[in-house]
Amino acid sequence: MTFTNTRRLTANLLTGLFFLFYFIYFSILNGYHLMFFEQDQLFRFNWHYFFSFFDKPGGFLVWLNAFFVQFFVHPWVAAAVVTLFAFIIFISIRRILRFHHFDGYFFPFIPLMFLAMSLSSQSVGFIPSTGMLVILLVVNGYIAVKNNKVRFVLGLLLIVPLYMLTGIFAFAFALMIILTEIAKSPQRDRFIFAAAYLVLMALTPVLMRYFVYFITAENAVVAPLEFPDNPAPVYYSFIALFFVPVLILASAFFKKLQFSWNFKYIITTGILFVALVFALFRFSYDSRNNKLQEIDYQVQKSNWEEVLKLAGKYPGRNQLVLYYTNLALYQTGRMSDQLFYYPQSGSKGLWLEWKRNEINPYYGGEIFYHLGFSNEAFRWAFEAMEAKGMNPRSLKRLAVTAIMNGQYDIALKYTRFLKQTLFYKKQAGYYEKLINNPELIEDDPEIAALKQLIPQKDFISFMSQDDIGFYPLLENHPKNRMAFEYMMASFLLNKNLNGFAANLYRLKELGYSRIPVHFEEAIIIFTGVTKKDIVPEGFSISPATQQRFHTYAEILNMYSDNMNMAVKALGRDFGNTFWFYMQFNNLEK
Repeated sequence: MTFTNTRRLTANLLTGLFFLFYFIYFSILNGYHLMFFEQDQLFRFNWHYFFSFFDKPGGFLVWLNAFFVQFFVHPWVAAAVVTLFAFIIFISIRRILRFHHFDGYFFPFIPLMFLAMSLSSQSVGFIPSTGMLVILLVVNGYIAVKNNKVRFVLGLLLIVPLYMLTGIFAFAFALMIILTEIAKSPQRDRFIFAAAYLVLMALTPVLMRYFVYFITAENAVVAPLEFPDNPAPVYYSFIALFFVPVLILASAFFKKLQFSWNFKYIITTGILFVALVFALFRFSYDSRNNKLQEIDYQVQKSNWEEVLKLAGKYPGRNQLVLYYTNLALYQTGRMSDQLFYYPQSGSKGLWLEWKRNEINPYYGGEIFYHLGFSNEAFRWAFEAMEAKGMNPRSLKRLAVTAIMNGQYDIALKYTRFLKQTLFYKKQAGYYEKLINNPELIEDDPEIAALKQLIPQKDFISFMSQDDIGFYPLLENHPKNRMAFEYMMASFLLNKNLNGFAANLYRLKELGYSRIPVHFEEAIIIFTGVTKKDIVPEGFSISPATQQRFHTYAEILNMYSDNMNMAVKALGRDFGNTFWFYMQFNNLEK
């Protein structure tokens, strides 16, 4: 095998390994993070939707990005799209560099690593990859034109439309063609061409700002990108975008820049690649966010056992994870027996505080839907859509709660938008089938069961950290088991034993066959302090719980003069009890 063939085989092998790494990184480690981008928008095949993007530079690029992101419906599919884009970008960069006689095999991978760093953040999304792909394809078309004058005119004609279509990405195009003309045009023309491009590119955002878009100077320059609170992902995008012009500039100063395939070159590039991989995981990759999004995905699929499994592996305490964990505990029938098997931090782990932002209404309406509190679930979904814009989750929730309330005209308003999509059209059709045939609602177990819990008596909904309307919900439907268990859980988590004791009688009304374990633990504490017997008629404390309390008390007495030692000794065997939470919650940390 000749050296050239060996080099080609090695290059192909390394390229394959790189894109395999790319796919694995985004599918296994970032797949659910990518899926969030799809859930954060609603791409619709509608002309009004299409034209709504053209109110600022780069609107077409945002629309095109939304088109591709709609396919992020599964981690493997999302990763495949991301990897395909990266591969096309790689090929495009290789072709541009070869046009400039820049033969550095490793260099096209560098922008891809910075794109990966940018895409690992929710604040930037997939737009940098989409914009870079579009611009590089246009540049490849530009350099394919051999005639200097035709190429010059083409560049002049492209700058303004590209600015309107892609925003800031047009600056990278202008910079690349300026450098191309300096390097490739005849001596007498090249600086004239470059100056013409430079003047046009400088004037375009200024004129467009005042006469077309009426936007701020910052938007005129950086749109469609935006600077979040942590701007680092945007900077990674800039590095990826303008890295190619830097290489073109290097090729202009160093004619026919070559890199020999020797041991030194391979080791050097290998070290650089390892450094970039380290930077990716050290500064960009957020494993907690991906785990959080996976938990959220399983909640939407009602895979409650998987939610608990993932929550048990989640590092640290996150309010949204606690909220989903407790919801999964109820749905699996374990809330009153295993509430303290998981980290808790008061009733704020049972529901999210009402705030007019993009996060709380988006996630927080889940509990109201499962409580049968349809009007409140509708309100949170509507507020989420107001804050984030149209998204499939909010629209589906608005449609189904309107159906539960018998507000079929309102439900049709939301199914109309879902019918304009590729992946939610079938769901919209199902909702419309229920709307047109209300008797079929009884055949849907979930909707039918929740419909039975809808309050019939009006009451004012007050959202607080201590109560979200449990008493009125139980007054409307005394057998609303979820409202009862959540109310009792809030009493225990807030250490409100008086409220707990006052509602213990509902066990018999709700058909419990025994007292749940955590209730037994709370009864023992309450009885020990007040000397009142609050065990409902027909129920009793299990001998196992009584024996466990005796053991707990003995260990506690053993370390009565050293509470830190008591925490360690009791935490091993009793850290999952209400007794431990009641006594040492403030010392757990």
